[in-house]
Parts: sequence; structure tokens; C-alpha cells
Amino acid sequence: MKNRDLAILFIIYIGMMANLILWYFNAVSEMFFYIFTALALAALFVLTLTIILSRTTDDTLANLKYNYMSSTKSVLVELDINNFRMLTLVYGVEKMNEVVSQLKQSILYIFPDATLYTKYTDHFIFCTHVTDKKDIKNAFTEIQRKIKENEVDNIFSIGLSCGVYYPNYKEDFEQALDNVYLAFKNSKQSIKNSISFYEPNKLEGLIEENKNIKETINHILNKNFQIYYQPKYDTKTKNIIGSEALIRLVAETGEVISPSVFIPIAEKNGLVTYIDRYVIKQVCIFINKLKKENIKFGTISVNLSRASLTDDDLIDFLEKLFARYGIEKNDIELEITEGAEGQGNNFVQDFIEVFGNKYRIAIDDFGTGYSSLEFLKASAVKTIKIDKSFIDDKSASGRKILTNLIELAKELKYETICEGVEKQEDYDFLKKINCDYIQGFYFSKPLQENEYIELLKK
Repeated sequence: MKNRDLAILFIIYIGMMANLILWYFNAVSEMFFYIFTALALAALFVLTLTIILSRTTDDTLANLKYNYMSSTKSVLVELDINNFRMLTLVYGVEKMNEVVSQLKQSILYIFPDATLYTKYTDHFIFCTHVTDKKDIKNAFTEIQRKIKENEVDNIFSIGLSCGVYYPNYKEDFEQALDNVYLAFKNSKQSIKNSISFYEPNKLEGLIEENKNIKETINHILNKNFQIYYQPKYDTKTKNIIGSEALIRLVAETGEVISPSVFIPIAEKNGLVTYIDRYVIKQVCIFINKLKKENIKFGTISVNLSRASLTDDDLIDFLEKLFARYGIEKNDIELEITEGAEGQGNNFVQDFIEVFGNKYRIAIDDFGTGYSSLEFLKASAVKTIKIDKSFIDDKSASGRKILTNLIELAKELKYETICEGVEKQEDYDFLKKINCDYIQGFYFSKPLQENEYIELLKK
């Protein structure tokens, strides 16, 4: 029960006692006594019902702040369900809604004094007066045990990540939220389900990363991105057959920041799908512009992250965007990267099989993951994009592997493209083994939009 509820209950009690005393001494009429008593009982009923319902509904962030700041013996806890979107695809929306509901009820049962705030669907923050670390760890283990009862044959694990912060009451609430978030993010670094307690000395790296995250978010909100287009060429004719859209982050100083720097931060913090959608939309706008000016451009490829593949409304987003800008199937090619073992290749294959006939799909960095042969069996794939590492390997065995990759892809009716081609000898070799297309500095660096338009006009 919250302090506010106790205050209201106390006022109702005092009012009823005063009414009873006044009636006893005939200071009020009998009619007034009954009316006041009925109103007081009705208020008591509403308050009781509110308290009961509050155990199954969420508190607002304002309530969380009030209850956290009004106590000197409370702990702030942040937790969520690991890989929630992936699990939703596996178990279904209805089942995962039940899991989320069970998680909330478990928190409120084990921490009856908790003020529970829902940050996202499966992501919660709450404060509690349970302060002993051992008790909190035991509670986390018990909640985890309850949630895991929903697993089917233990094939897809349902786990939690949890961060705990013991407050310094000289700081403001926003700082406390930042600190519990750092502890929460630290728990995410573990492969297994884990709980992490805020310890400043051990979290210096995360604190610095958090600064970078905020800078990245600001760049996104300020639209500090630039889209470059690197042309792709027909190996035999040397004609442009399309391009790849590449995103660059531009700092306030004018420095161009490579994706190898900001994309990992975006992937860890849920920003990568936002970036994916930003790039796809900008490319659609660009294609629409080229069509209006009757400029032939071939096919523009766009990288699609794994996080986007598990985004429930990705297809709806693409269809509406393509319809709005008049995008046809061969205008855009979605490049999907094959991953290391265990990084959700089943979802990639499912996406290819279901949507490969609707969209043009290429496998990027082919040969660098653990599932190359599996991807070759996906009939809906149009293009195999061979990783630069195969071009750079000049050994006899390296050249033989590259040759065999090209031959195998062509036998299976895939188009082949090699990226990262920088030298004449690489071009000559790829032409000799009948690689279809080439992308790299040998022909052209990535170009800004106006530069690429001028190249297409030529």
C-alpha cells in the first residue's frame, strides 16, 4: 500500500469517527449521519478496489519516482525478458503475453511492496524495500524458475536479465535511473541469465559507452547521417548495374564516422532497426527521384540487420513504403548477412523462404559464417555476395576456394558479386572465373548522392 493510500484511509477513518461522535451527542441529524456514513463507506470501497487493482496494473513513472524518493531504504531494480522478439516469433504473441503477465505477477507476489513501472512490453523497473543482496538474488532465481516453466522441451530458453542499484539519496531520480540501467546493461553482457549490481569501479567502460550511446541517439534524432552509393559493375562489360547504399555518421566537427564504430553501439542498444528504416526510406526517396528524372539506376541494395528480421511489422513497413514511392521488386535488393553459429540463422532462412518471392534478396559476406551451404539451399535468394576476405587471399588454395564458390553459385543459378575489389589483378582473376559483378575501389569509391547521379548520367 502506498503512502498516498494510507493518508486517504486515515482521513476517511477520522471523518467516520468524528461523524459518530457528533451523532452520539446529537450534534448532527440522523439523516446527515446516514448520508455521511454511506459516502465514507463508498469511498472506503473505492479505495480498497483501487488498491486491489493496482496489484495487477502498472504504476506510472511519477509514482515510481514518488515512492523511490520518499524512502531512505529502497532499491531500484530493472529487468526484462531476453530475446523477447525472437521468442514471440517462436511461441506466438498470445503465449508471450501470458509470460509477461506471469512475470509481472511474480514480481508483485515476491515483492509485495513493489512500485512496478513498465518501460517496454517486457521491460520493467520497480523499487522495493527488500535490500539484502542474498534475498534479491534468491528472488531473481525464483522469478526465473517460474518463467522457465513456459519453455517447450527447453529448445528455446526463456531467461531474464536484471540490474540492481542501491541509491545514493544525494542524487536525483534521473541519475538513479541511469545507474540502474548501467547495471541492467552489464547483466546483458553475460550469455547466461544474470543479475548485476551497480558497482561504479566495474562499470567505467559501460559509463563511457553510455555517453557514446547518447551521442549516437542525438546524431540520429538530428539526422546527422549521410547516405553514400558505391556502384556495382558488370565484370565483362564494365557497365553499372546498380549500387549499394552505405550509411555514414557525420559528427558535429564534420568528421565522417565509419559504421564499424557506431553500428555495434546501435545493435547493442536497439537502435539498429531505426537506422535500417532510415536508410531504406532515404533510398526509396532517392529511387523515386531517379525515376521521375528518367535516370536508369539498376538495383540498389540495402543492408538489413538481423534485429529488423525479427521486427513484427517489418513487412508492413516495407509494403507501405514501397507503395508510397512506387518501388518495384527489382529496384531494391535486401542484403542479409549470414551470422556465426547460433546467431539466429533459422530466422534468416525463414524470412528468405517466406518473402524471397516478394523481395529481391542477397546474402552478404557469404562464406564467413557457419551456414553457407544452408543458405545455398534457399531457392528464393537471388544474389550471393562473396566476402572481401576471399579476394584478399592470394594463395593457391585461396584462389581455388574462390573459384569453386563462384562455380557452385552459378550451377545453382545465383548471381555472384565480389566486394572489396581494389586491384587490377583481382579484377582480372574474377573476370577469368566468370564472377558476374564487381564492387570496390578498383572501379569507384562510395559516392554522395549528387556524385552518383552525375556518374549515372554519363
